Amino acid sequence: MPATAAVDAPGAPTLYAFDAALVLGPVQEVKGQWPLDLAAALGRADADTDPCWPRAITHGVAGGTAVPTLRVYVCAEDVPDSIAWLSSRPIVTWVRPAAKHAPTNAYAGWILQTGGITAAQAANPTAEVRPYWGLQGQNVIMGVGDTGLDMSHCSFLDPAYTPASLKALLQRNASAPGSPLRWYLPQHRKVVQYVLLPAADESYFGDYAKGHGTHVCGSIAGGTAPTTSSSTAALNGQAGGAPLARGASGSYGALYGGSAVGFDAFLWSHPEFVSVVANGNETPMQSQPYSEASIAFAGGVQRVPWGGLLFRFEDSSGSTQQAAVFPDGEGPWWSRNFAFQMIVLQARGAAGLLMSLYANGDSPDLQVKDDTAFDPSSVTTTLALARLPRVQGQWMMSALKTAGNRNARLQYIADYAAAGYNVGIDSVASLSSIGPTLDGRIKPDVVAPGYWQVAIESAMATVFAATPFATRDTCGTGTTTKAGTSMATPTVSGHVALVRQYFRDGFYPSGAKAGVTHSAPFDPSGVLIKALVIGGAKSLKGGFALGAGNPLGAGPDGYQGWGRLNLAGTLPLRNVSGANFRVQVADMHGQHSAGPADSVNTVERAELTGLAAGARLSFTVNGTSINHQLMSGAPGRDTRLPQRWALAVVGHFTGLLQTHLNPAFVRPQYIANIGTTTSTSVMLSPLSSSGGLCVYAQGGSCALSSACTLPDTGNTLLLEPDVAADGAPFYRIHNSGGACLSFGSATTGTVAGFSTCISGGGSDGQRFGFFWADNAVTSYQVVPKLALGVGDSSARRCVAPAAPAAAGKALVLAACSEDDGSQLFQASVCSEPT
Repeated sequence: MPATAAVDAPGAPTLYAFDAALVLGPVQEVKGQWPLDLAAALGRADADTDPCWPRAITHGVAGGTAVPTLRVYVCAEDVPDSIAWLSSRPIVTWVRPAAKHAPTNAYAGWILQTGGITAAQAANPTAEVRPYWGLQGQNVIMGVGDTGLDMSHCSFLDPAYTPASLKALLQRNASAPGSPLRWYLPQHRKVVQYVLLPAADESYFGDYAKGHGTHVCGSIAGGTAPTTSSSTAALNGQAGGAPLARGASGSYGALYGGSAVGFDAFLWSHPEFVSVVANGNETPMQSQPYSEASIAFAGGVQRVPWGGLLFRFEDSSGSTQQAAVFPDGEGPWWSRNFAFQMIVLQARGAAGLLMSLYANGDSPDLQVKDDTAFDPSSVTTTLALARLPRVQGQWMMSALKTAGNRNARLQYIADYAAAGYNVGIDSVASLSSIGPTLDGRIKPDVVAPGYWQVAIESAMATVFAATPFATRDTCGTGTTTKAGTSMATPTVSGHVALVRQYFRDGFYPSGAKAGVTHSAPFDPSGVLIKALVIGGAKSLKGGFALGAGNPLGAGPDGYQGWGRLNLAGTLPLRNVSGANFRVQVADMHGQHSAGPADSVNTVERAELTGLAAGARLSFTVNGTSINHQLMSGAPGRDTRLPQRWALAVVGHFTGLLQTHLNPAFVRPQYIANIGTTTSTSVMLSPLSSSGGLCVYAQGGSCALSSACTLPDTGNTLLLEPDVAADGAPFYRIHNSGGACLSFGSATTGTVAGFSTCISGGGSDGQRFGFFWADNAVTSYQVVPKLALGVGDSSARRCVAPAAPAAAGKALVLAACSEDDGSQLFQASVCSEPT
C-alpha cells in the first residue's frame, strides 16, 4: 500500500471501510494485488497523489473469528462500485461494512487523567492526546493474574513470535518439582513472562473466547504492534492506560496467592511493588483482611449520564417531594416512555418493586402492601419485578403510609442531570461492593470507570486453536465490552503505571522531564504510589451510591473510598497544571499516615484548608500499631527493619518537604543555563543583595564584595561539573588561580577558603550541591557535600555570608533555611575577564 501524504492532508476526504471475508488462501498476495486491481476498476490512476486511492489491510481474526479478512478503505463515491467489485471475487464469501468501535477506553482515560470529561472529549475522545500520555508506561512491567491472555491479539502480539512458538517455549523448572509451566522472554514487545498454575498443562495457554484476562490486559497496557513504517505502538481508542508498558501474566488465579497472608508477605519483602485488586461485585467488602498498605482496592463508577425514575408525591403542606430511585437494571432497561402503576412490597427485610406498565396518559398510582411471603411466580405476566435498594424501598413505603401524603407516583425522565441529580461519572455503580471490612478499614480505596453506560471496551480474545500462527497482518483486532470492578481495576492499574514512570523518568518535582535542571528521578515504593493515588483522588460528593440509593458525601466512605482516581490531582504537569500545584514526597518504603491516630486503617488522608499564605508546615508521622515484627522470619523477610511508611503532599504550595526521605531534597540539581559537562565562568551573588554584592576570591580567602559591575579575576569563578556515581550533579568552584573553594568541616560557622583541589577521597568539602529554591526565581541553596545531612535533614548546612551580609563578610556554613535570602545564590554567566 503506497504511503501517500494526500491521505493526511488538510481537507482530505473521509474514507469508508468494508470487510471482505475470504476463503483460506494467499492473503498477502490479495493484500498486495487487489488494491491495484480495484483502483483500475474505479479509474484511480495515481496512488501517490490521489487521496481516494483504495487502501487495504488484512486481519486474520477480524471481529473475533478465524476467517481471513481484507479491509478496504475507499471514498464515498466509490462505495457502490467497490462493494460490487469485491462481491464478484470468487474467494470472497461476503462483504460487510466495517464497524467503527466506540473508543471507550479513551473515555476512561480522560476521566482518570483530568478528573472529568468534556462534551467535546466525549464526542471524539481520540482527537487530542491525553495530558499524561507523555507517559505511556515505557520500561514499566506489570503483573496480571487472570484467566489467561490471547497472544494472537494485535494488542499483545510481537511479530518475532507466533502464539504457537510461545506455547512451545513453556517448560517447568526441572529442579523444582511441582513448579508451573512458564516462559520468560525479557525481549518480548509486550509480555516478558507467562506463567500457568502449577497443575495446568499446555492446553491452558491462551484465553477462552472473549476471555476476561485478555480484556483486562487490554485495558491495562494494550497497544498495537508497530507497523513496518513506524517504531511506535498505535494508540487507538481501545489502547490501555499504559500502552507501552509490558506485563507478566499468571493464568487462572491471583498472581501471588488469593489469601491476605500471601499478599502481605510478598509486599513486605518487595516494597517496590503495588497491587491493585478488584473490590468485587454486589457483595459487602467483608472478606480477606489484607493489611499491607501497598494494596489498593478499586470499585466501579458510572460512565455517562442517563435517564431513569423519579419518585414524587405531595406532602401534607402541598409541597412536591421527589427523589431519584435506582431499581436493579437502571439505565437503558428503563428507557421507555411509560407511566407506572406500582406496588411496593416488604419482602424478607428487603424492598421489592412490582410494576405494571400502562400506555402514556394513564394516571400512575402507588400502593403499599406488607407481605413477608411474596412469591414472584404468582404475579401475572403483565407485571415486571425489579429489585430496589432497601434504604430507598423503606423510605418510599414510609412516605406512602404517612397520613396527608398524596398523589405518589413514579415518573420516567430522560435525563437525571436535567432534574438536578448527578448520576453520571460521579456516582458509584450499583454492582460495586461496599465497605468497610469487618475490622472497620475503609474499602474500596479508590473507584474508576467500569460500568455499562458504554462501559469498558477492550481487547477480545480468541481461542488458541484458531490463531496459532498469527502475524502482524493476521492478528486479532476484535474488541468486546464488559462491566464490573474487574474492568475498573485495570484502568486504575494502567494509570498507576504512569505514576511510577512519572517519578522514575524525572518528572518529579518540576512536572516536566525535558528542558529542566531540577529533576530528582527515583523508583517510588508501592506504598508511596498508593499514597499518591489516594491523596489526589477526586471526591464524588454530590453523586449517588446507586446500589444503596444514597447521596455521596465528601468521603472517605464504603462506597467511593477516597474518591475517583485523578492524575490531575496527583501529578503536576508543567504548562498544564494550575499555578503552584505541587507534589512533595517522603518515601521510606512503607505505610503512610497523616492526621489523628488510627490503629485500624493503614491509610490516612488529611486535608488542610484555610492556611495563611506563606505558612510553614511540619508533618509528624507516628505509627500506632506496629505488628510486622510478628511475621515469621522467612528468608528475605527482615522483620527487624523499622516500620516502612510514605508521605505524599499534593496541593497548592511552594517549598520542599525537607527530609532526607525526599529525593528532591537530597539530590542536588543542575544549575539553569549552565553547561552540564563543561566548565562555565559565573558570578555568584546572594539573592538578598539585589545584585549589589558578589562572591569575591582573593588569594586563599573568599568574601563578599561590591565590585560586581564588570567581571574581573576576583569575582569570576569557574563552575566545574563533578557528577556523582548515581548521576547526582555536584560542582567544584575554582578561582582564577585554579584553587577550589573548600570547607574543612560541616560545623556551623566554618569559614570558606580556597585551597589546592583534591581528587578522589576527602574531596567532599570541595564538592557543592546546588538546590533550587522553589520560592525564588532561579536561585539556589549551596551545600558542601560533607554537609548534606544525609539521614538527618536537620544537620544540613548551607553556604551563607556571615551576618549581617555586607561587603568584606566571609562565607560560612549556617543551618539551612529557604526563608533566609542571604542563603540563596544566583549564578550569572559571564565572559572570561580580560
